[in-house]
Amino acid sequence: MDGDEDGTLDFSWASLIEPISADIFERDYFAKTPLHLKARNIPETGLATIAGWRAVLGGQALRVERHRTFVDIDPAINSSEPLAEELDALLETGGPLIINKIDTIHPVIQVMAAEITKGLCARTGVNAYISPHRKDAQDLHADDHEVLVMQLHGGKRWTIGSSIAKGMVASNLFKVDHE
Repeated sequence: MDGDEDGTLDFSWASLIEPISADIFERDYFAKTPLHLKARNIPETGLATIAGWRAVLGGQALRVERHRTFVDIDPAINSSEPLAEELDALLETGGPLIINKIDTIHPVIQVMAAEITKGLCARTGVNAYISPHRKDAQDLHADDHEVLVMQLHGGKRWTIGSSIAKGMVASNLFKVDHE
């Protein structure tokens, strides 16, 4: 999706959920059941390449928790600072890597998040996941909030709202992500 002549991003909540209208989405899907759409209206982020990620993540620090690696974005850091060697190595191999709050430093994702916030009348936060083929960036888990998944590049098999996950949460078999 291109920007307008004045440099603003041409993106809206309505364009993201087409052909479903906002009214139908709210009535039939929101907080009720997953909706799967093959999105055609996702703006270009520049994050489909390692070079794009390097440009955004310069100066950011890694945090390792259990067997997952995170980048908790600090918007005060100038992205022109050098990329940490460990982070560069993870980008080269395709992760797995979890980037929290990417919307705080990426202008296109920031606009997308603001439009989704307006469309849903709800607070949004954006995390990005990088993972190699046939490997998950995130363990099986459940979120205690609504989740919108937008796959920007590549292909993955997603299981959202499964009865298995709901049963596991009910029996406290795994962690609930309170974000």
